[in-house]
Amino acid sequence: MTKLKLLLTLTFVLFLSTELCAQKSRVFLKNGSILRGSIESVLDHTLSIRTDSASVLQVNVSSISGIALNKRRSNLEADVILLIDSLNRAVKKPRFYHQLRFGMLNGEDGNFLRNFSSLSTDYTFFRKSRGSLHAGVGVALDYYTSFMAVPFYFELRKDLGKRPSHPFVYGRLGYSLAKEREDFRGNFGDVLGDKTWAFGAGYQWPLGKSSILFSMGVKEQELRTVWQSRDFYSSTDWFLKRLDFKVGFIF
Repeated sequence: MTKLKLLLTLTFVLFLSTELCAQKSRVFLKNGSILRGSIESVLDHTLSIRTDSASVLQVNVSSISGIALNKRRSNLEADVILLIDSLNRAVKKPRFYHQLRFGMLNGEDGNFLRNFSSLSTDYTFFRKSRGSLHAGVGVALDYYTSFMAVPFYFELRKDLGKRPSHPFVYGRLGYSLAKEREDFRGNFGDVLGDKTWAFGAGYQWPLGKSSILFSMGVKEQELRTVWQSRDFYSSTDWFLKRLDFKVGFIF
């Protein structure tokens, strides 16, 4: 029965603009009111209905609890009650959410496993698809021993499982702005940002309407330092590969 109702709902949404304009319908509102008339359109979360008094009313679909259609041809009332949750899924805007993480990168420049002395934080704005794949854009602030970087990036995230608590994997690619830290100012000449990438895995737990997460992965920041004068030029490429441990919130 549930599948039948969902099928009827999707059929209703698909043919709404052509099939229902000539039909009398009843729109049931969550406040107990009933609107009678012909449905004209559903655009931008708004249903337009021309009432029996010839006035056109605009109704937000979130305030509708159900719709009953009266087909003139058969002169019979179709017991098609459209659940508002299904209707909302068909016409609502894509769902967006935010992710904020903070944690540590492991330590000294040029040393992959040294210590965890470098701070890192990032913010990502995601669009959640109907499936388990999410795409987002974000910005981060990473401190290394001698440098600091501000990466702008594109991230893909894949949820593994449909339960509220589930693991996930992620991949990230972007470009950074960079400079030397205050204690090392003047030691490297000009500091030029370059590509950055990261990948890893994590786990997410629900917390009310939000979620908390823990993740770990590998991150690499590329940059270049340049010394130049009238008689001298020197360029050095840096590849700062780090382990990345973070906790965060999704809201």
